[in-house]
Amino acid sequence: HLIGETVGILADGTVRISQVVDGAGAVTITGPAASLIYVGLPFTSKAITMKPNLQAGPGTTAGMPKKWAELYVDLLDSSGVKINGDRIPFRTVGDVVGAAVTPFTGFKRVSTLGWNDGRVTIEQSLPLPCTIRGIYGTLEIGD
Repeated sequence: HLIGETVGILADGTVRISQVVDGAGAVTITGPAASLIYVGLPFTSKAITMKPNLQAGPGTTAGMPKKWAELYVDLLDSSGVKINGDRIPFRTVGDVVGAAVTPFTGFKRVSTLGWNDGRVTIEQSLPLPCTIRGIYGTLEIGD
């Protein structure tokens, strides 16, 4: 059922180059040998928060511009995540280039989100895990 389709490949935790399934229903995986391989149709998971709306004196902040001065995304066993279009770094100085990145658990801090309506978009388009446990931060309200 995947003949002629482009598939994403994850081999021993490393994202490999996407391949097109040939007429025999097979793909050729390039790179080092792997013992655990996932092959499937690529897709993008996307979470978009609601606009924050706070009580402000007698009214609300509904129509006001908002900016996250700092944002902390609490992740569980995740890597390769984008927040508002920017890929978050998961590799550390000690990681071997080309090797799988150890899934990250904890808070990733983002501070360059700019003024918008306060929404946050978190995306995963790679064949890697992404579990969001929470989003916290400091929200600035403009005039």
